[in-house]
Amino acid sequence: MSTKRGRWLGVYSWLLLAYLLVPIAGMVFFSFNDVLAGRPTVTFEWNGATLRWYRELTNVVGLPEAFWLSIRLAVASMVIATIVGTLLALALVFGVGLGLYLKIGSPEMPDQPLLARQQAPDLGAEF
Repeated sequence: MSTKRGRWLGVYSWLLLAYLLVPIAGMVFFSFNDVLAGRPTVTFEWNGATLRWYRELTNVVGLPEAFWLSIRLAVASMVIATIVGTLLALALVFGVGLGLYLKIGSPEMPDQPLLARQQAPDLGAEF
């Protein structure tokens, strides 16, 4: 890879990371902002630092239940995705299903090992 292309790739990567992370950092920064009057609204005027919002998290009705429901759903989806992904990977690698040709979700997935196994199964090729 040329130096000029590598430099632009680095610049592009840093710009992309900044585009993704700067709004998150801004929200974390302004989560410490104090609201002087009225109900809390999103404002970009700095009124002073406070931890009041973090102390009031325990007073939000239903928040602990929603948090633990989110955790349970995340764990369940992780387990299901791991099992399905492992089974599909084994099917692709070992050609399970009498030479079954699998193209699952990714048409650019390389299939040369699977095709070679289908065309010459008696050669004992290791893939």
